[in-house]
Amino acid sequence: PKEVVFQNFVAHEVSEMVLSLINMDKFLQVVKVSMERSRHFQLVCPNDAYHAVPAGATTAVRIRFTPDESKDYSHQLVCLTGKERIVVPIRAIAARAVLDFPDRLEFSECPVKYSTKKTALLRNRGNRAAHYEISTESPFSVTPARGDVGAGETVQVTVEFHPTTVGDHFGSLAVCYDTGESIHSNLHGEAAEVNIGFSRNPVDVGKTFITMSNYTTMFIENRSNITAHFQWKTFPTEEDDNEEKRRLCYLLQPPAEVWLENFMAEREIKKEKGTCEDRTALLSNMVQEKMAKVQEDPLLFSDDIFSIEPLEGEIGPNCSAEIKVTFRPLEALQYRRSAYCHISGRESRMFLCLRGEGQGPLVKLNYYTLNLGKIFVNTPHVYKVNLINCGAIDAPFTYIPSTTDVGRRFKCAPAKGTIAPGKTQTVQISFNATVLGVFYEELRFSVAGSPTPVILTVRGCVKGPTLHFNVEEIDFGDISFGFPYTKTCRLTNTSLMSLKFKLRMSDDGTQPAVSCFDQIRDHTDPSWRNGVHFYVEPREFTMTPSQGTILPQGHVDIKVTLCSNTVMQFYRKMLVDLEGVAEGLAEVVIMARCLVPRLQVHPEILHYDECYLRAPYETKFLIVNNTHLPGCYGLIPQKDKENSPVFYSSPKPCGIIQPHSIAELPVTVEVQKLGKHCTNVLIGVFGDQRNPLVSARADVSLCAAYVYPSPRLIAFGRIPAVRPNSRSFTLFNKGLSPVEFRIEIVRRPHCFLIEPKEGVIPDRGQVPVTITAVLDDTGLLDDNIQLFIENRLWTNLLLMAWGTGTTIVIDKPFAPELNLGYQF
Repeated sequence: PKEVVFQNFVAHEVSEMVLSLINMDKFLQVVKVSMERSRHFQLVCPNDAYHAVPAGATTAVRIRFTPDESKDYSHQLVCLTGKERIVVPIRAIAARAVLDFPDRLEFSECPVKYSTKKTALLRNRGNRAAHYEISTESPFSVTPARGDVGAGETVQVTVEFHPTTVGDHFGSLAVCYDTGESIHSNLHGEAAEVNIGFSRNPVDVGKTFITMSNYTTMFIENRSNITAHFQWKTFPTEEDDNEEKRRLCYLLQPPAEVWLENFMAEREIKKEKGTCEDRTALLSNMVQEKMAKVQEDPLLFSDDIFSIEPLEGEIGPNCSAEIKVTFRPLEALQYRRSAYCHISGRESRMFLCLRGEGQGPLVKLNYYTLNLGKIFVNTPHVYKVNLINCGAIDAPFTYIPSTTDVGRRFKCAPAKGTIAPGKTQTVQISFNATVLGVFYEELRFSVAGSPTPVILTVRGCVKGPTLHFNVEEIDFGDISFGFPYTKTCRLTNTSLMSLKFKLRMSDDGTQPAVSCFDQIRDHTDPSWRNGVHFYVEPREFTMTPSQGTILPQGHVDIKVTLCSNTVMQFYRKMLVDLEGVAEGLAEVVIMARCLVPRLQVHPEILHYDECYLRAPYETKFLIVNNTHLPGCYGLIPQKDKENSPVFYSSPKPCGIIQPHSIAELPVTVEVQKLGKHCTNVLIGVFGDQRNPLVSARADVSLCAAYVYPSPRLIAFGRIPAVRPNSRSFTLFNKGLSPVEFRIEIVRRPHCFLIEPKEGVIPDRGQVPVTITAVLDDTGLLDDNIQLFIENRLWTNLLLMAWGTGTTIVIDKPFAPELNLGYQF
């Protein structure tokens, strides 16, 4: 044969087989038969022997096999001819195991998330024992996964099908021998949900007092033929569980600062002691241990408000499990939680809604509405109300003060406290009204742990005191601008209680008004020219007293003073406010008409024919008032007085003129420049928008004939040229005021020197003037001297001189002799 195979051998027994070599050629061939040295295989003939094989003939080679044990062996025989090399394999096949397993396993209509098991037989039809390993894939598993089966024996193998989703599932099962051989089987399973549900959903525990607990029960009903295992979970899916575990593990990771601090501490200890334990490894191991505990945590349902018992268990076929749900509210709120039941036979976790309402302390009133009827203002009233604790827990209460005007007047005693279960607390309510009218107020008592306060509604009507004036209106009639007028009235208190009152005038301003008596103190006030101006509306009314206390059945006389700074028709109301009670409780109408009297001035023109310069001249204007109202007048100062040719003033510039009378306004006039002048004198009337109301004119002519020079001809006669010569003249002032002068040379100012050239001539005085001539030529020289009085050319003087001699001069005199010395 082409392969030598020894079978069914026995250990330590010798077996032989013959191998025939056939020469298929037409010629004789020499064959060398050889075999590597082996303890189990030998050639019966000598090794490396040559065999001559004629054409078409056969030669036999015997092979001996001696096994040590029953196992497979292999070797080879080499035949070498001149043309080719032939290798013949030698194998010894020991006894073998042959395993038999079903080709297909079917799991039909199996509950999801439930383990369904099937038992199969694994038979060994071979002639030796076999060691096997069985492997499969989810959702299938097998037990035992490995083992031994003797020749001709059978073992039971359990295949388990545990699907997590509904539908068909396919897989394979592989049985592997210890010889490397394997057999395969197909697996198929169909998963479906079974009839399992809750007895009720949602589960409503009902109202429960806070800090206490309440419970109810429900059932998980198993209407199937399987034993269902259940667990109560917090999250709806397994993916959510894993996500939560990842989150918790992430939180367990120490921040980088902790690792760094740990490393630095380890380095410091190692530097001090020379050695240190691996603190980083210890920290890492601690974190890994905590993470392992997180991964092992089944994450069963956990909540601060609701608890479920039992959290896991088993339910037999067609049975039910009682579940206890406990509710422990912390606040008076509506609570809602979700729990998820992971149970065999259902693909998804079953949702259960848990509901409960936290009940705070239950406090009630013995009555909820308090009608006070009609009560008097500023009169204390006291009432009582009972707070009743109808609940099973303590009720701490607190009165909540109101922020309204009426609510602030309510006081409760005690304002806070604690009411034991079934007990009553009496609260005293005091009320002192200060606001008039109908009121509707809610008094609120806050109860700790209760979301809504206990409300007591109080209603009533507050009656105010009665006040009245003795007149309905005060008519001032026609009044003059800026003049104060006063009238009186009486305010009577007909109530039986003292009243604090305050008077105010409707539509009155805040800036004090200006009276005529204040105005005449300063004639330079701009209001004489521009009128009175206010930044805000003026306060034109004054009440005396403006506030105070009126005794029961008493009265007070009030003076009302009007000083108007507005030309208008007045229609105002004087109102009475009671402090803390009401505003505008009583009123009286104030009427008036403010006018400005028309004043006239006489004469309209003042004439001064001849006036001396800066000499004061006194005169007077007559102010005429033909109206029935007094007036206030004032002389308005000049605007540009420095440049005015005429100054005017008055020792009594302002005054008051009574109705149908005449007043004198003295005026002093001073002329400042020469010539004839006309100046307007302005007289203002206080309050008239046409300021200045009255104007007069002063016409003046300045007479200056009493200022003259003497002599008017300045004659030097014959004088040497280039030499100084002096002459004098005098300036006379016969007037009553000093005057300024200036002297100028018209044509040859370089030849004449004047001293003084300018100055002041006193009244009824004189000033001597010296002229020094230094002629720059010979012959007749004449010139004009101009005299200026008050910067105005007043007159000319004639100047004459005859220059003699020569204009050439030497710096040294020739006399008494001129010695020229020796000359060659």
